[in-house]
Amino acid sequence: MRLRTMATIGVAAYLAQLWVHNRDLRERLAAAGRPIPRSPLQRAWRSLRATSHSVTRAEPATAPVSHPAQSRPAGPESMAYPPESWDEVDEASDESFPASDPTSFSSRH
Repeated sequence: MRLRTMATIGVAAYLAQLWVHNRDLRERLAAAGRPIPRSPLQRAWRSLRATSHSVTRAEPATAPVSHPAQSRPAGPESMAYPPESWDEVDEASDESFPASDPTSFSSRH
């Protein structure tokens, strides 16, 4: 427990030192009349805000148009390269595609 506490204090002190050093560098740049560059976090935040504003101002999305040329009837007779053996399980799987795709789960769910 003590080691973890000491490590936490050490990390906090290091981050505080970096923050003070960054502040000092920015003050020196401002005193010299040079432009102060944005940090990567500030650039990412501005980019995210610009994206969210453009999304909210965008036109409402329309329903996707189905393209019948991209689908095919189920069954081996409509396949470009049909399998040599075909049973009921294969047919049920082919008919339910893409609903038969497994859902994506991660270790957190």
